[in-house]
Amino acid sequence: MSRFPTRSAAALAALLLAAVPARAEDAPRPHVVLVLVDDAGYSDFGAHGREIATPNIDALAASGARFSNFHASPMCAPSRAMLLTGLDSHTAGVANLPETVPPEHAGRPGYLGHLAENVVTIASILRGAGYHTYMTGKWHLGHTPGALPDGQGFERSLALDATGGDNWEQRPYLPIYEDADWFEDGAPVRLPESFYSSELLVDRMIEYIDGAKGDGRPFFAYLPFLAIHIPIQAPREFVARYEGVYDAGWAAQRERRHRGAIS
Repeated sequence: MSRFPTRSAAALAALLLAAVPARAEDAPRPHVVLVLVDDAGYSDFGAHGREIATPNIDALAASGARFSNFHASPMCAPSRAMLLTGLDSHTAGVANLPETVPPEHAGRPGYLGHLAENVVTIASILRGAGYHTYMTGKWHLGHTPGALPDGQGFERSLALDATGGDNWEQRPYLPIYEDADWFEDGAPVRLPESFYSSELLVDRMIEYIDGAKGDGRPFFAYLPFLAIHIPIQAPREFVARYEGVYDAGWAAQRERRHRGAIS
């Protein structure tokens, strides 16, 4: 079966490319950065009433558009599949977490554990339009040849294909994994001895972008963080800023978030 652009992925690509002039010299094509914050809700950001400072995200929200009717799967891998392809997760091939697919569903078209062969990602569409395409972060959409980011339209990639992993060491966080498998450009890779995942992912993304700097081509950068996914790990100095903030308990926190989201 031939690969085809999906409705939402194709629509997003069309929206991005609509501003592209007929001649390249008329105007530059826009760079596109897609940041995915795993397991976050609307009220988890300062822009929507959160008590924790998220200044960079708030600045983006203040200078752009904020949407209030986004729909996602209640699970991370299916949501990623829908985000990147624009299809329902069943059609995309990832209707469940690969690690929790029931035996009755295993191998069926909607439960492949990786993106189906007859769908394309927004990265593939933009790469075909002349964009550089980069990805650093959690992938979790397949680890076999062709299923990793390098086989799904990404020119350069540093990807973790698991539900999560430790943010300070290259090790798994659940006993269902023997190791935390990271891949760079489709090949297994060992991470540095000392790192924090968010810093590592941003620094590597900057390296990818700088590697083609000045060639006149725009880039699409997909940055799916993993630090607030289980296990939730943050540098001690960040955690220390909020000592005592939650002492009033869950009910008070819920009311505070509710007021902040409304305002």
